[in-house]
Amino acid sequence: MIPAWFSHIPRHEVLGKVAAHYKLTPADIRGPCRRAHVVRARRAVMEVLRERGLSLPAIGLIINRHHTAVLHGLRRAG
Repeated sequence: MIPAWFSHIPRHEVLGKVAAHYKLTPADIRGPCRRAHVVRARRAVMEVLRERGLSLPAIGLIINRHHTAVLHGLRRAG
């Protein structure tokens, strides 16, 4: 579940704000790490950007993932 205030962040600031909230860097979220705390932050970024109407490929470019990985992450997030 993502905090409600995430939905008020401008698109261009989502990655940085979510990373700061989870005490990570944007590079951590974009990186290959699959630890739970990093994955939670990555999914939060995906959810917020998807709510803003970004396409799966566009979200994938932002978080350095293939669009099918974004789809899978969004489905697992609930």
